[in-house]
Amino acid sequence: MAHLDEDAHCLHLSAYSDGAGAHVLPARAILTDAVRIGSTGLVLAHRQARGELAPRTIDRTATRDLARAAEACDITLLDHLILAGEECASMRRMGLL
Repeated sequence: MAHLDEDAHCLHLSAYSDGAGAHVLPARAILTDAVRIGSTGLVLAHRQARGELAPRTIDRTATRDLARAAEACDITLLDHLILAGEECASMRRMGLL
């Protein structure tokens, strides 16, 4: 997770784990950190274990839920990047954000 200020400067980079493979974003921890750091924007990135760039249903749902929760805190989820091997896909460019 990249925490950004209003000028899109990176304030902090954080790594979050989904615990025991639950594939759930820890939205509460992400947003608590964002408020503490003073983030106005977030960019999420994750490596796709199966090596495909297409977001899974769980990726779409978790991204949408995080974006809504962030918006309630006046924070914008700017993008969710999916990394697979040497390639990267943007959920914003796919129209999913």
